[in-house]
Amino acid sequence: MADTLTANLFPATTRVSVSLSWTSDPVPATATVERVNADGTVIPVRGADPATLVAGAWIGDDYEAPLDLSFYYQATSTDRPGVVVTSETYEMDSAGRTWLKHPGRPFLNTVVEVAGPPDLTRPVAQGVFEVLGRSRPVAVTMRRNSERGELVLNTRTDTERVALVGLLDDGGPLFLAAPGGYGLGSVYIAVGEVTERRLTGLGATQDRQFVLPFTVVDRPIGTALALGNSWSDVYGAYASWSQLLATEGTWTGVLEGVS
Repeated sequence: MADTLTANLFPATTRVSVSLSWTSDPVPATATVERVNADGTVIPVRGADPATLVAGAWIGDDYEAPLDLSFYYQATSTDRPGVVVTSETYEMDSAGRTWLKHPGRPFLNTVVEVAGPPDLTRPVAQGVFEVLGRSRPVAVTMRRNSERGELVLNTRTDTERVALVGLLDDGGPLFLAAPGGYGLGSVYIAVGEVTERRLTGLGATQDRQFVLPFTVVDRPIGTALALGNSWSDVYGAYASWSQLLATEGTWTGVLEGVS
């Protein structure tokens, strides 16, 4: 039986379930699973650098695939250098939606309404010096830095507002995935001080606008937290519902692991 590497796409959550089945002898104990994007960049799948194979099999999730652009996966044996299994080519349909994601906490990922495409600034550390005896100054410069800008998002309900606030809460780098053709692509951003505005002067309205100043950063390292615990885990850890509420406080706390 041939070694296989396949992906199952879930456009509703932009999740990719990746499955590796390695049957050729000798079956490796571990393998590095990577996504190869259309522009040639090679990105390790979180939790698969390397992945531990059980009886030659591994299944994991990739929440950071680009939207409306082709990609494929490759698995490289860490026991047999140069031996690679490659998947077919796939493309995740954005359905015109923009996503803001937490690489380490995929259960916080949410669709966002972008008020308008951000203007981008590319700063540079530079000095221009006048030199005696020369009519033109001399420039001393470094490589230009990554893009900065402001991302303006609208929320229409309290549920959307709470979801966005929860996503921004720990201040970690986020993954912005925009539909193809928007000119933004998929980038990791560090978000600075966030401003929340009311869209009307009516106190009861739920509409809000969030201003997120951001800097494009490198892909953060680390694995993604699993999507929580079972009810049996919770039942075994806490004697009562009130004890669970007093200890965890939020559903995010329960998802991240019972204390």
